[in-house]
Amino acid sequence: MTSPYARSAPLDVKPVRLGPTDLAAMERLSRFIAQTAGDASFRRQLATEAGYALGRYFAFAPSGIDGFAAPTEKPDVLLNAAQLFGFHLGMPDKTEIPPQELRLLAYGTKPAALLHGQESYLMRWAEWARKQGWTAILSPYEWVMTADDGKGGYANLATDQRRARAGSDAQRSLIVSPDPDRAEMGWLGLTYGWDALMGAVLGYPPCCAASFDRRWPEAVARHSGDVAALMLAEAGPGAHPWRTNSLTRYFGYSLIEHFPCRPDCPASLAIANRAFEALALHEPEFAAGMQSVMSAPALYTDRDGIALLPGGTVEADGTDIRFPPERMACTQAGALASALAASDGRIKLD
Repeated sequence: MTSPYARSAPLDVKPVRLGPTDLAAMERLSRFIAQTAGDASFRRQLATEAGYALGRYFAFAPSGIDGFAAPTEKPDVLLNAAQLFGFHLGMPDKTEIPPQELRLLAYGTKPAALLHGQESYLMRWAEWARKQGWTAILSPYEWVMTADDGKGGYANLATDQRRARAGSDAQRSLIVSPDPDRAEMGWLGLTYGWDALMGAVLGYPPCCAASFDRRWPEAVARHSGDVAALMLAEAGPGAHPWRTNSLTRYFGYSLIEHFPCRPDCPASLAIANRAFEALALHEPEFAAGMQSVMSAPALYTDRDGIALLPGGTVEADGTDIRFPPERMACTQAGALASALAASDGRIKLD
């Protein structure tokens, strides 16, 4: 049997040349982990006064977080240059467009970015990020992605997590920020599973981070980790703000990386508005296409796919949708796609 961690191809690796900021990050994270494991009073501070405890190490310390449960044992991670910063694999090809998360970071609309993908992909964008003067740190763990049912290969869940092995080319994450403190605290959030810290580092609204924690166990048990299913069930059908549309992420479009607590969350809308304004200014053609897709009526099923109906309109009484069949898009072939194809451009809503 082939190991799920077997690398797809050997990496032609060269050590990354570390700067003073990188060396300081490695030393600070090592000290933090050692003190967390060995100092009971520091663990109590993390549990009751997280901002104060983090402030002993970092200039930026998030507010509004009650505390974190810290284990007495050191996490099973390695702290060395290869694990944190990867290898030199060369810059991305000049024809490659940076991921939207990095573009929005460059436009100044967000404080940090979190990317997921194969290690070799992330290492190249880490090198690109360092050329911008940013800090880029690889996640301490690697895993196997598990595709959601009905989502066209999109994965909300990761399984078989284990300590990262530099050079394995397995699935990992990359935290990037112009602020080294944010990048380092993002790494700690990934290491200890402190989702509230991760959300604060990435600038997610506290209300959305809290709702994610509340919904996550049910989303894993019933919806392959798709929190949008629970958010939409609570919000109910109807016209929702398109800029916080969580369903279009399955088609490659999203203005926010988090799941909003509700479609009309003011804090999430503010983040989405900033992102769209930046894209409209710097990438007007892309922004116009994004708006066309994200504002289209959408149909959600739990197992039979998700459909977008660009150019579609919902009847005034909300009972059915008219749409141009030639423009519809579905995450997969199945019952939903077949029903839409046979509908002759009109489908009744239950």
